[in-house]
Amino acid sequence: MRTGAALALALAPALAAGGPAAAPPAGGGADLVDFSSVRALLKSDNLERRAREKERTAARRKERALKERSRSFDLPGKGDFWGLLSELWLVRNADLLKWDVRRPDRGLEDSFAGLLSSLGRHGQRFRILLTDSRAVSHVSLPADPGDAILVLSVPFLEALGASLLETALLLHEDLVRSEAGFFKDFVLEGPAKTLIGGNFEGKPWPKDAVEGALAAYDRLVLARGFDFKQQFQVTKASDRALGGNAAYRRAYRGLVAKKDRLVGSDPSFRGYARLYPSPELQMNWLAGTDRERGRGP
Repeated sequence: MRTGAALALALAPALAAGGPAAAPPAGGGADLVDFSSVRALLKSDNLERRAREKERTAARRKERALKERSRSFDLPGKGDFWGLLSELWLVRNADLLKWDVRRPDRGLEDSFAGLLSSLGRHGQRFRILLTDSRAVSHVSLPADPGDAILVLSVPFLEALGASLLETALLLHEDLVRSEAGFFKDFVLEGPAKTLIGGNFEGKPWPKDAVEGALAAYDRLVLARGFDFKQQFQVTKASDRALGGNAAYRRAYRGLVAKKDRLVGSDPSFRGYARLYPSPELQMNWLAGTDRERGRGP
C-alpha cells in the first residue's frame, strides 16, 4: 500500500535511532520523526479509503437500479399469469358478457362455500361473476393456483330453474373441469407458453403472443367448446367427488336433467351442447354409474 510504505519511510529515522532508549543528538537537534508528515499521510490514506467506499456504494446502487429496471420488464410467472390473463379476457368481453350489471345477493357464495366445505374442500378460493348475457351460460376460467374464476349467466339460471344446491353443484362441476386442466392445455398450445415467466427487456412488448392467448380463450369458450371425452371425465369426476351423499347425487342428476330439457326447448340455449356436450349423454353416463353401484342415486 502506497501510504503504508510512505509511513514506514517517515518512521525509519526513529527505528534506526534505537527506539525510545536512544539519546537525542547533542545540541537539541530536530525531531527524529516529522509527525506533521505522518498526519498528512494518515489523512490522505483515510480520504482514499472513503473515496473507494463511495465508489463501491455507487456501484452497488447502480447494480440494484439495473436489476430493478430489468424486473420491470418481467412477465407474470405461473403464480399470477392465469388470473391476469383471464381478467384481461373478461375486460375485453365486458360488452358481450354484461358482467358489470349490479345483481342482488342470491346467496350463491355461501351455498357454494358450504358445498365445498361439506366435501372436505376447505380453504378453496373462488370468485363468482354473474352476467346478464346468454352468450356464455357458465364457465370456469383459468385461475392462479388455489383460486377459481366462475362465470355464471343469470338468464341461464332463471331459464334452468335451478335451486341453490343445484347451482352450487353446477359451479362444482365447472371447478372440477378447470382443475382437469383442459382450458389451460388448450391455451398453451399457442403462443401463451412464451409469456409465462419471460422478460422482454430490450425487446418489443409481446403483443402478438398476448393477442394469441386471448384468441384461444375466444375459440374455446365461444366456438369450439370441450369434447366428449373431456365431458365424460368431468361428469364422472364430479359425481365421484360427491361420495356417498345421496342428496347431492340426486340433486346433481336433477341438474343434468334440467339442462337436457332446457337445451331441447329453448332455442337461445341450443349452443349449450357445443360448449358442453351433451346433457343427454351425461344422463346416460350417470345412469351407468348407478347401475355399476347397484343402486339408484
